[in-house]
Amino acid sequence: MTRRVLELFKVAAFLLACVGGVSAQTIELNVLLGMSGYTPPAVTQYLLHNPTVTGATMWISWADFDTGRADGSGNEIYDWSTLDANITVWKNAGKKANLALWAVSDNASNTCHNYGLNNTGNCALPASIWRKLTSANYTTSVPHSLQAFCRPAVIISVRQGSLTVILPWATSHGVTNIELYSADWLTAFDPSYPGYAQYGAAYRAALKKVNGT
Repeated sequence: MTRRVLELFKVAAFLLACVGGVSAQTIELNVLLGMSGYTPPAVTQYLLHNPTVTGATMWISWADFDTGRADGSGNEIYDWSTLDANITVWKNAGKKANLALWAVSDNASNTCHNYGLNNTGNCALPASIWRKLTSANYTTSVPHSLQAFCRPAVIISVRQGSLTVILPWATSHGVTNIELYSADWLTAFDPSYPGYAQYGAAYRAALKKVNGT
């Protein structure tokens, strides 16, 4: 599993593409899932088998699989069970599963539900690493920065406007991979979701136009 994960991991922003000299190709539309890649029931019902959806991008914390323990021979022990289960959900549906590896969480929670360490302010980092760093490095305020991996680059947040504006702009600028929060997707496809009545039809049309579905 270790080699396979290393090949799959990719850093994901909300929307990232290197533009300039980009040839025409299929545009991927992915559902951006929360930490550990859990697939909520509404996503399963309306998006998992949706032909407009290419796959899912899952936020995976380092502490989701690094137990910080070693076996009798000194080999590190990794727990891939949660990660494998979440990937299998999308694999069995014929979809892609993209992984975004985090070593720093996007909140300062002091209660960890993985192999992180409580009361550190960062549950994405394994407890074994925190113990080596000592409590002098614990924090409840984590500064964040976003840096493009290539130049020129296009980075925008899907929160900044309507999909009817963002999607045409993105495709016209050579973007080939678009990742949207499940809230945007469910607004388009879940009749019970807030905003569906007002925006659903327009959002569905905009999404389907991107990849011709």
